[in-house]
Amino acid sequence: MVSLLELATVTEDGVRFLSPHDGTPMLLTPEASISLQNSIGSDILMQLDDVIVTTSQDHERMREAMYRSIRWLDRCIAAHKNPETQNLFCIIQGGLDLDMRRECCEEMVKRGTPGIAIGGLSGGEEKVSYCKVVDTCTGLLPEGKPRYVMGVVCVIYLNYITVHPTPPHPLIPSLTLALASNLSPRATPKTSSSPLPSVLTCSTASGPPAPPASVMP
Repeated sequence: MVSLLELATVTEDGVRFLSPHDGTPMLLTPEASISLQNSIGSDILMQLDDVIVTTSQDHERMREAMYRSIRWLDRCIAAHKNPETQNLFCIIQGGLDLDMRRECCEEMVKRGTPGIAIGGLSGGEEKVSYCKVVDTCTGLLPEGKPRYVMGVVCVIYLNYITVHPTPPHPLIPSLTLALASNLSPRATPKTSSSPLPSVLTCSTASGPPAPPASVMP
């Protein structure tokens, strides 16, 4: 959503924006976001959150976005039609303010979502500040639930959501996924309990490489 902020207006209702394609006015609410994800059968659903760039000096707006994200999470939970089969992830906000991050973690953990995302990063902040936020949040999250650091696209970090293969990294080794057309007709990656290399063409079986010095804080 950050990439569309110049076209958007955020209110308590949701995000009003102009289509980047034809300028049509649109409104995305927490309920509509969840409904769309329910309808396409997403295994993982992301809540609609209010996020601004981490380098913003407007602390009141950052605080507003953090509290609104909590309220929107409640609306997303209420709108979720398939909690038994589709997993809703909350998204922790609070910018680079560690106290706000702690408060958001505490409130969102109370909601008991199946997974937890740390959002609002990779917005131009210094690497040290980024690492402090991730370290603070992960230290407050419950064990046994998946954690997702959103928007990590810088090559010296993970780069796992971009279109080219992940570079070597201590958390995620170099990985190249096979296209669906290359999978065996009998392959069932969604439900398979087989080791990853038997389903996908990748190099994860060799284990993570030594961390590059440039990755470390």
